[in-house]
Amino acid sequence: MKFINEVSYFDVIVIDDVTGKPVTGLSITYVIVDLSDNSTLTSGTLTEVSGHYKCSYTFTVADKKYRLSCTTPAGYEDYEEVFEVVDKDSFKTSVSGLALETSVQGVLTLLNSNSYGLSALKDLIDLIDTSTELQAKFTEIKGVGWSSETMKAIKDAIDNITVTGGVADWTSDQKLIILNGIKVAKSIYRIFNPVYSKIKGQDCMTSATKKYYDNTADCNSDVNGLVYSVTATYDGNARMATYKEVPV
Repeated sequence: MKFINEVSYFDVIVIDDVTGKPVTGLSITYVIVDLSDNSTLTSGTLTEVSGHYKCSYTFTVADKKYRLSCTTPAGYEDYEEVFEVVDKDSFKTSVSGLALETSVQGVLTLLNSNSYGLSALKDLIDLIDTSTELQAKFTEIKGVGWSSETMKAIKDAIDNITVTGGVADWTSDQKLIILNGIKVAKSIYRIFNPVYSKIKGQDCMTSATKKYYDNTADCNSDVNGLVYSVTATYDGNARMATYKEVPV
């Protein structure tokens, strides 16, 4: 698209099919034609600037289509471009009006949307509990027999709970259960002696020995490990069906 009463510039590049680079040193003629009556407005030879072949022209009549035709030497493809010439002020007014109309229509579409428009906003507001509904929910949460207790009072009561007998009074088995649970929770482990079965061409681990450790140093040295026996089964497509870890 070009505008009337201002210089329109044309730039043509001829690319070498082998090197992919612009071809220089060519003599390229051009002609600009009014397509309404095929009359010639101007013609001549394009001016080469660093591999770009250029010309310019000032159009004085708007709302018409024109054609630039360039003739290259033998062995190169000719170039042709059809374009319209318009009045810039009229074009700006038209585009602005179209943009405004599109924007207003877009806003109306959003407002009318059931997913995120006014209807959706109404549904969201309807979901908000009223004070009466909130009170009923709190009563349900507090349960029968609740009087003046608060969350702070419950916290203080828990903090003040005393245990008869400390860690020193635990049995060795109780201590071991706690310590072993901490090891497993840390997920620091190693796999030993894995056994594989070939299913659907894949090596699937069916059993192994798994050891959990309290820290990375123990894991690297394989000391103080908690030993588990691991077994797994697979379906006909080599996908794991069951997995089991049992302390040894």
